[in-house]
Amino acid sequence: MKLIMPKGANGMKFFLGVSGGPDSVSLLMQMADMGYRCVVGHCNFHLRGEESDEDEQFVVRLAERLAVKLVRTDFDTIGYAKKKGISIEMAARELRYEWFERMRVENGCDYIVVAHNLNDQVETFFLNLVRGTGLRGLTGIKYINGNVLRPLIETPRSEIEGFLRQKGECWRTDSTNGDVAYKRNRVRHNILPEMENMNPSFLRTMARTMENLREVEDELEGRENVRLRVYEKVKGIGLSHQQIESIVNVVEKGGSGRKFEGKKGVVVVNRGEVKVYGIVENDESDIELGVEDVTDVLDLRSGDDFAYVSKSKIVMPLKIRRWESGDWIIPFGMKGKKKVSDLLTERKMDIVEKERQMVVEDGEGKVVWVVGVRVDDRVSCKEGEKCLKLVIL
Repeated sequence: MKLIMPKGANGMKFFLGVSGGPDSVSLLMQMADMGYRCVVGHCNFHLRGEESDEDEQFVVRLAERLAVKLVRTDFDTIGYAKKKGISIEMAARELRYEWFERMRVENGCDYIVVAHNLNDQVETFFLNLVRGTGLRGLTGIKYINGNVLRPLIETPRSEIEGFLRQKGECWRTDSTNGDVAYKRNRVRHNILPEMENMNPSFLRTMARTMENLREVEDELEGRENVRLRVYEKVKGIGLSHQQIESIVNVVEKGGSGRKFEGKKGVVVVNRGEVKVYGIVENDESDIELGVEDVTDVLDLRSGDDFAYVSKSKIVMPLKIRRWESGDWIIPFGMKGKKKVSDLLTERKMDIVEKERQMVVEDGEGKVVWVVGVRVDDRVSCKEGEKCLKLVIL
């Protein structure tokens, strides 16, 4: 019998719900044998008279024998169900998990541990199927759900009982487990045996089926999360539904270089990331270049919107424009020339950033500054020279 435990479990502390049934008894015994730090919790719901009290005493004796701390509580389950207007089963569940969480915190435990097994998993599948459910209802019980851990979720009940028989251990049997008035018991005693007659490996087969359904659910949930992120990012841009769905598809595939134009902006997908830009006119009439004489500059490095050039090496007048195919410079610190397009690609600019990239050319028509990227080495200002500061206004 294999327990599925989270990474780092040896350093954790667990609050283990023990009813006295075979599942929780086997789970407690194996966790104790493996040296996990546990606190045992037992709830007496007072639904089966003396039998409930005998279950409690059984758990008390078991905890004493294993030298494990035990905490107990009593519930008026019927009164709670009437007050809330819910079923007895739902009342017991609410009372149990609310108390478990309170005890987990009070005892400094990392997880609440419950003993749901593979049979419970498959029974839940059929119960949800009968009630009517979506994909999530067919994926079964989660191994970890918040603070709740289920180490036996892949272990069939027959293997659990076999483990206890091998160790010579006994357990308590809930007399209501045979009452087919309960839907779960009808699934347990009528449906599952018939399925196993047709396929002796039915439980394992169902486990794989539910795992496949979980993978589909995760994929759909991931896609839905992408869609929600994209819709949030591009809202107000004036894109059509078809454009947004195309963006979702590109993002999921990690695509690059796609541009989508809306009424109020432009969206670009670059390496799976979504960027939004406002609309900018194609001319450069609103962009001006300021030129200042500067002296005694301690730091001649360029910035995003300014650069220093040598006054003696620059040919006036200067002009600012968008870059064009065929533009090149000799980047500062280098000897060979490089195309502006290659510089922008190296900077991993997206399509809109490239489209909007500005350059400054001198009176001879050569590019002297790729704005915010690099100054041409031929006009760079060296220490001790008279400099001009070029500023984007």
